[in-house]
Amino acid sequence: MLHEALMICGLIFILPEWITKLSLSDLGSISSLASLLVTIWIAISVRKIKSFYLFTARVPELGRRLRRHSSNLAKYMNDPVSFKERISEEIVAAEVTVTSLQRKLSGREKKNVKDLLTGIRRANKAEFQLSEVREVYLLMIRVNEHLKDLQSDLRWEK
Repeated sequence: MLHEALMICGLIFILPEWITKLSLSDLGSISSLASLLVTIWIAISVRKIKSFYLFTARVPELGRRLRRHSSNLAKYMNDPVSFKERISEEIVAAEVTVTSLQRKLSGREKKNVKDLLTGIRRANKAEFQLSEVREVYLLMIRVNEHLKDLQSDLRWEK
């Protein structure tokens, strides 16, 4: 039937012979698979777009908060005995910021944030060492610099 309809339309000369021998159920199956592939492609594209806008909306704010945490830690490390409580509070607050940041990144940046989170968890104990706090501070600076670079790169992608 399809073969006859295509002959009437004059399309029989354009299409390969195997296409003209397909039944209606074969065409339905092919169309179903094609629509599944298109749906998957659209879902992946929407996810990438969502990630991009989530990144551009939230990451700059989280970067500013992380810079504030690192600035406060630098100030508190000048007199660690007097600011012992404040250092602990700042490390806990930074852990929340870094955890939120980790969910919004991927690749190399996410690995750096994961390293920072590991350092924070190591330093986040009752009797922390100043060297651990200094390591956290340096990791914060590294993550901040990576975020600045990433944000600069994203300006070119728009």
